[in-house]
Parts: sequence; C-alpha cells; structure tokens
Amino acid sequence: MNKIMPTELQMNLQNAVLILGYNNTRINDVKRIRETARNTLNAATILCKKSPTVEDKNTADFVIDVALNSDQKNIDNIMNAIKDISINVVAVLPFSDPGTQLGSKLALHLGLRGPDVNKVNTALDKYAYRQAEKNAQGYPRGYKPIFAEKIDSFEQLCAIHKQLNGKTFLKPTSEGNSRGCMNLSHVHSLENAWSEVRKYISSGVVAEELVSNSEEYSWDHVAGFSWVTEKKTTQNQYRAEIQQIVPAPLSDVETSLITNAGTFMSELAGSNHGACHNEVFYSEKCQSVQAVEPNLRPAGMRIWDLAALAYENFEPWKEWLLWTSQNNRQESFLNTLNQKCYAGLRMITAVKEGILQNIPEINLNTLSTEQVELIEIVWTKKPENSVTTVIKDNSDFIGYIIATSKDYDALSSFLDITTQKLALEVKIYDFFN
Repeated sequence: MNKIMPTELQMNLQNAVLILGYNNTRINDVKRIRETARNTLNAATILCKKSPTVEDKNTADFVIDVALNSDQKNIDNIMNAIKDISINVVAVLPFSDPGTQLGSKLALHLGLRGPDVNKVNTALDKYAYRQAEKNAQGYPRGYKPIFAEKIDSFEQLCAIHKQLNGKTFLKPTSEGNSRGCMNLSHVHSLENAWSEVRKYISSGVVAEELVSNSEEYSWDHVAGFSWVTEKKTTQNQYRAEIQQIVPAPLSDVETSLITNAGTFMSELAGSNHGACHNEVFYSEKCQSVQAVEPNLRPAGMRIWDLAALAYENFEPWKEWLLWTSQNNRQESFLNTLNQKCYAGLRMITAVKEGILQNIPEINLNTLSTEQVELIEIVWTKKPENSVTTVIKDNSDFIGYIIATSKDYDALSSFLDITTQKLALEVKIYDFFN
C-alpha cells in the first residue's frame, strides 16, 4: 500500500470521515459528502475502495486502496493507513452495498454508530434477506413475505418456473450484480434466460415469485427522518428504474403501511437508524406491502437531493454525518418532515441505438411552466459514447432531469413529456453509417 502524504490543507483537518466505496456513477455524491464533512464536522474525507482511479483520488482528501469485504486484513490495512496520516476518524459512511459489510465492523472497532455486524449481511445478500424474512416472528400489518429459492441449475429453474406458473423473477444474490435481474414473463425462452444469468451462479442466483398488480415505492430514511418515494420502472424484462418522485402521493394509511414495512426491513438488516433505502411493492387493491430488497446506504438517482427540495430545511447528507459521528444525541429517532412541494427525477432514454454525436444546449427557463420549475438537466453520456434503447440499468440512460411543483399530476406529466422532447434533440449516429 502506498503511504498517504497529506497536503497542508488536509493537515489542518484533524478529523476525518471514512467513505466505504460508492455505487456506479455516484462520484458527484462523494464530492457532496466531502463538502458536507468539511462544513459540518471540519473533517477530511477518506475514500476506501479497491483499485481507485485518478478521478477517485481527486474527489476525496485521501484514498485507501482496499477491498470492501469484512476481512480482518482489510480493517488492519485501513487502520494502518489512518495511523500513517495521524488523523482522527469521527464517522464511517458505508456508501456502497459491499461497503456496508466492512463499514459495520469498522464502526464497531472505532466506537462509532453503524449497522449491526450480526445482521448486516441481510442487506447485501438477497437470499439472506428472504431467509430472515421467512424466520421473522410476526409481520407488520399488510406485510406479505415473498417466496424465494436459490438455484444452481437449469433444471431447478424450470421446476420453480413451473411451480410459480411462469411468474418468476431472477436476482443475483449480490447487490453488485444488478444487471443480472430478469423478469421471466418477458423472455422468449428459459434457455435464453439461463444463458444470461448463469454467469452469476458462482456467487448465487435467487428465483422469486414475480409480484404483479402492484406499484413500486421505497421507504427512505436517515437518522429518524423518513419519507416514501414513488418509483417508476421500464416495462421490459430488466425493470430498470426510470422515475422517482418525493414524496409519493399516498394517503396517510398507505404511507403508514409502507413506513411500517420499511422499518421492519431495516430492523431485519440491522440499520440502527442509519441510512436506509428499502424498496417495496404496494398493492392498493389488497392494501399489502411486499419487500423488494433492503439497502443500508443512501438511495441512488438523487433521491436525497429530491427530498431536500421537497421538504423544508432538510439536509439528508448533513443528518447522516451527524448521526454516524454521534453529534445528534437525541434519545428518539422519530423526526417530522414538512412538505413544501413535490420533487421528481426522470431518466432520458435514447430514441435509437448508435453513437452519440451531439448534445443540445438547453435553457431551463424555456422548458419550465407556470406550474413546474425545471431545476436541472444532466447528461450522463458524452459524444462518441455508444447508446442503446434496451435499458438494463441506469448506466444505459443518456441523462435525466429534475423538476419541482406543488401539483403532483402536473409534475408527473411534465417529467414524461420533457424527457421525450429532450431525447429527440440528441443527435445519434447509426452504428452502420
């Protein structure tokens, strides 16, 4: 391991926050944590991840090259690196799904708040969660467990698919393999599905009953503040998330059912009131909630930023830092949020496959309306990048918009129409031209 040499600015920051990895393209959120840590705790940031890039090193104050599983050698490597720079760690932030495993043990080792080390695997391993769910002593009102079985052969897949009457959803057990998720009701043959998911068999694949006639939401939480986010997904075999709106337009009863389910999930995963992003299905007809999966990290797709827009005087990133650093010492973690508007994000899908040629310059004011304010347009693809219409996960979109409104219906319509307009403005070369 290379010895870390701090700059003069970094030496002036005697405290530090450990960030355990980050998911996919969330490097801008790491920058947000860095800024918030300095302003809130006067602390530097130490990013821990395997094989850090030059961009990683420019994003945090320090970087430690380390795997994120909870092996003792990884804890020793981090503690030795911290000793080299003579800095005091005041907070541990598990910011990737694998990072929750190492983060829980580091927090315990350092005497800081973090997930329960005895339960934290439930938030990473999808099958472990289903087993914990199955063995739980009682469920919240309206909560329905989902049938799930681990598979390791094509014959087993065929048998379960028949048992579930063709309503089967496949998931790699590891959170890091989200591209392997597949709705088998949309595939042409089980042979094709098996050829695509068998690469994940070594780490585990779970076959679950496919939930239908339900809408998807998430219960998002940090340090006692919680809200329900409405989610929209693509209507294909991969079910990638395309839209988020905070807060979800639900009745008090519906919000309570989802909140109770989300709290139950977080307890199974040992969150200890930290960051949670627990995804659920809700059936209005049956007034039932079924768990998709728990996550012991901040939600993706800018959901925390949407919450900051939607609620008065709410800074989720700051609250997370205060919680893990134990600077919020309240006895109760039941905090109230006051809504001021709806805030939404919708992804932009390419209109055809090819090579992205040109991205238009757009004036936000020309697209805003009397009812809806367009806050941001973000392009995640760059010229010369290949683009696709087949969305397997968020990396396949070409960008997104964020907007706010006091009217839910106006916001929802605006998000859909505006992203379609923007998609048509993007110039794409055909692969064969």
